[in-house]
Amino acid sequence: MTNCMGVRRSNAFHSSINLPSRPGSLFAVACLALVLVSSLLCPMQAAAETQDVIKIGVLAYRGKDEAIKMWTATAGYIQSNMQGSEVRIVPLSFDEVDN
Repeated sequence: MTNCMGVRRSNAFHSSINLPSRPGSLFAVACLALVLVSSLLCPMQAAAETQDVIKIGVLAYRGKDEAIKMWTATAGYIQSNMQGSEVRIVPLSFDEVDN
């Protein structure tokens, strides 16, 4: 078979696939595929459980509760744009900023 450029193509890919002929070996191949897929998913699940924590210190000149109210929307925006990270607001008094 030739394409529009006159280059000959072969169907060697299709003829090189050899499926197991016995039902037991097909089961073994399916089990092996399942083990490989599950082993690939485990590291991704472990990575999702260990998120990076980003702490943002803010000056709480009106009190810590008010600072959290004021900065929660900003933390939510940052967290939505940084996949895999958790953003925490840390309200600090004047004395805590100096230390």
